[in-house]
Amino acid sequence: MSSEYSDLVNAGNSYAKKEEYDEAIDEYNKAIEIDPELMDGYNNRGLAYHNKGQYDKALSDLNKALEINPDYADAKKNREHVLKRKQ
Repeated sequence: MSSEYSDLVNAGNSYAKKEEYDEAIDEYNKAIEIDPELMDGYNNRGLAYHNKGQYDKALSDLNKALEINPDYADAKKNREHVLKRKQ
């Protein structure tokens, strides 16, 4: 994992904590462009989409995180939460 990737994910997390989800998504998008094979960007972007009520996009990202690592506990938990909210 490159430091640039980590910096972008951390920046996204900072925006998300302030409920600035569009800005968070922009940072996660940049991180995913740098390394689309790392799951954190997808998981975190999925959470941001969830918080915006965009459940289909959230599920798509969380599914991608689980495709990369089927044992990723955070993505499993987050996906279950989105599925419950979507009903």
